[in-house]
Amino acid sequence: MHYYVTDNRAACVPLNEIPTAGYAEFYEDLAERLADERYHIGHYFTLPDGDVLRAYCLLLDDTEHRVLVASYAIGYYDTPLLPSLTARHPQVHPFEREITERYGVRFADMPWNKPLRFPFDRYDRSSSIDNYPFYTIKGASLHEVNVGPIHAGIIEPGAFRFICNGEQV
Repeated sequence: MHYYVTDNRAACVPLNEIPTAGYAEFYEDLAERLADERYHIGHYFTLPDGDVLRAYCLLLDDTEHRVLVASYAIGYYDTPLLPSLTARHPQVHPFEREITERYGVRFADMPWNKPLRFPFDRYDRSSSIDNYPFYTIKGASLHEVNVGPIHAGIIEPGAFRFICNGEQV
């Protein structure tokens, strides 16, 4: 696969100069590179581009101190089921979750594809914090402790759920 390569971290990259591959080629190349510890994802996001949805991936090469940029495009109104990189490389998880949440792109074998941010322009407007798929576990010896939304130990409001197994609560 071809990448736009820069060794200048402050460089502006013209979008029309970023090579575009098919998703299969993108997937295979990225899966292979991410198996090498010298590479990690700096960012992976999608943007509407006319009648297609274009995904961009910034791959960081820690050995050569370079940024490699590639893209793929899918039909904006298609509802494809793309192979997920998350199962092979967990670092991709938040990026694929955001792509699903914002644009409805589905990734096969995506473990627990829950919403990430609930942005105002999310694809599935019926998805809300009221029906958020929190992790749950059931059993006679289990007890769930909710902490939040305000807690003295954190800077911003947050809600946490702790599950105690066999503890006296």
